[in-house]
Amino acid sequence: HGYNTARLRKDGSYSTVKHPHTVEIHPTSALFGQNPKLVCYHELVLTTKEFMRQCIEIKPEWLLEVAPHFYQSKDLDGFKGKMPKGRGAAAAVACRGGQKSGAAAIDVDAA
Repeated sequence: HGYNTARLRKDGSYSTVKHPHTVEIHPTSALFGQNPKLVCYHELVLTTKEFMRQCIEIKPEWLLEVAPHFYQSKDLDGFKGKMPKGRGAAAAVACRGGQKSGAAAIDVDAA
């Protein structure tokens, strides 16, 4: 069973974690424009770009806890650094009018 994850790059694009290549959050996704630092996705769809669908924002430590046989700390290095302005969790809080949410954002894009 695979674990599909992608991390936000400093340039605003996403890179898959285990076998790095560039992917994007699908425009119909609830996470589109939110720029979460790390997402788990169900499928990739190739149109004009390679898009992630059925995404959920996750924390890096969850991967080490749930799949230590697949992910190692070195796979997730770099999450402690600052993200560019307007990216990551701070931007998402700003988009929600400064209200923090305790729950992870869940993608409910149309099939």
